Amino acid sequence: MAIKHVGVEVRISRRTMWVGAKVYPLKHVTRVEPLEIVPRRGRIVVRYGRQAGSWAALGLLGLMVLACAGNTVPTAAVTVYELAVLGALIAVTIRLIDRLTMSTLHVLSIASAGGLHEVVASWDREQIHTLMDQVVAAIDDPEVSYAVHIEHIDATGDVVFGDKGDRILDGGKTEHHY
Repeated sequence: MAIKHVGVEVRISRRTMWVGAKVYPLKHVTRVEPLEIVPRRGRIVVRYGRQAGSWAALGLLGLMVLACAGNTVPTAAVTVYELAVLGALIAVTIRLIDRLTMSTLHVLSIASAGGLHEVVASWDREQIHTLMDQVVAAIDDPEVSYAVHIEHIDATGDVVFGDKGDRILDGGKTEHHY
């Protein structure tokens, strides 16, 4: 799964909402819901402990096997092995720091009749709530016109909507705050 920041233009005009190149008639909107996806830092640390422990155990086990082999294994091979395990531990630790410093992801979920679903995600809570207010106002008032450029968080991968935020923020259950 990859996370990337993509600028998306959200426009509302004449009871129609455009999210990028997608168009949604507002008369078909059945639900507009702001969600907060909070990283579960406890789970992140536990997962790091398992991964780092596995790499450390693999490293020690490999070094014991290499020590038993004695002089038959070149010193360069032992050094390469040590560097590979150390590199894996560094990569896991960097991922831990990235995930621990990740802030809450704010999502505007918009469902429409017929099963269509649109999600706009951003780190900016106010922008998501303002967009929600504008969508709700435009449903009742055809004169509402609004446009905003959102730095959208796009998570790509083969996941369903309910699982996407969980995978972004490390595999736990999503905490929704309304």
